[in-house]
Amino acid sequence: MRWVSWIALAAAGLLSISSHLGWVGEAHPPDLDQVPAKLGPFERKQDHDLVPEDLGELVPDRFRFSEYRGEDGNGGNLFIAYYARARSWSGRPHDVGQCYLAAGWQDKKERILTTPAGATLHEKHLTRQGRDVVVVYWWQRPGVLPAMAMTGSLKTRFRSLFSFRPDLVTVSWEFEANEVPTDQAILEASDDLITAIDRMLAE
Repeated sequence: MRWVSWIALAAAGLLSISSHLGWVGEAHPPDLDQVPAKLGPFERKQDHDLVPEDLGELVPDRFRFSEYRGEDGNGGNLFIAYYARARSWSGRPHDVGQCYLAAGWQDKKERILTTPAGATLHEKHLTRQGRDVVVVYWWQRPGVLPAMAMTGSLKTRFRSLFSFRPDLVTVSWEFEANEVPTDQAILEASDDLITAIDRMLAE
């Protein structure tokens, strides 16, 4: 039955290439102006200006950088980046946590978070030159609940060809160590954002 494995491998490769080239589904850029002003217990306080030169060699096709805070004053910055064609074979867009390490941050600890809706998020505690931050991040493809793997579970993606589109969104929350909200607040806000992004990608 070895031929069955080879056929399955070839089919998976063909599907991967088709997705990368946009043959299975076309990219559909989201309107990031539609990101809700309220996410869970957080409210948007302001948008930050960024120029493409600040975003490294792989500049997102669209991005938004905003500050969100809860009634208790805790909160931080939210960065959303959209890539019309994720270069998954080259490992780009890069893992958000690795980008911090490349910028000189040191990894103190990390853990996996799971939202009430079942999305999997990555949390890192980082330090650099006396400054400590907590970063919560994930990758999101159309029609797929975020998981640790950039491409998500193949089984999950087979449920909808919509999820094989070539585009990808990366999301990261950055909190100062003395302004970190509760896990409940972060997970509730993240679930709201995941739902909003999925809706924007589908429109």
